[in-house]
Amino acid sequence: PPTDTPQEFEVNLVRAVAKLNILMSNALTESITIDQMSFGKFFGNCLYLFAEQDLDVPDDTEYDSKEYTGLSIEIAGGETAQLTLYIYPSFAWKSPQEVSPYTIGFHTKAGKEYMPQSFVGSYGALNSIARNTQVNIHATLSAPANVQISFEVVPWAEKSVEVPPFN
Repeated sequence: PPTDTPQEFEVNLVRAVAKLNILMSNALTESITIDQMSFGKFFGNCLYLFAEQDLDVPDDTEYDSKEYTGLSIEIAGGETAQLTLYIYPSFAWKSPQEVSPYTIGFHTKAGKEYMPQSFVGSYGALNSIARNTQVNIHATLSAPANVQISFEVVPWAEKSVEVPPFN
């Protein structure tokens, strides 16, 4: 029988995408403006909507690099800025003999180029990016066009959501 008593359900959210959280620290005293970012060939063109296999990445996935131009991310001296991107799960690094496609590079409005470099360690450290994970990429930008990059993979933060009644 129908009831007016609210019902509570706990539902685990499994996101279909992964989150790249890019933290750019300016180690210089003057401000810099990031106007371009480039990423290696790890952006997939498809995914399984529901879990089909370990990484939820179809075998025929094709990977492409991405370059974002026209940005205007100003970072004051000694400060940090954040940029968040969402990507399909990725299994782009299938052999330790290959060069890692998991790279990131920066370009400033003043013309300094921070050449793309790997944001992961060795092949065993990260050769894929799974759905429902967050990859924190820390990039410290300094002169002359020097960048130090590190990363960590963490669970996406949990959040309780109130769903209003459906009367």
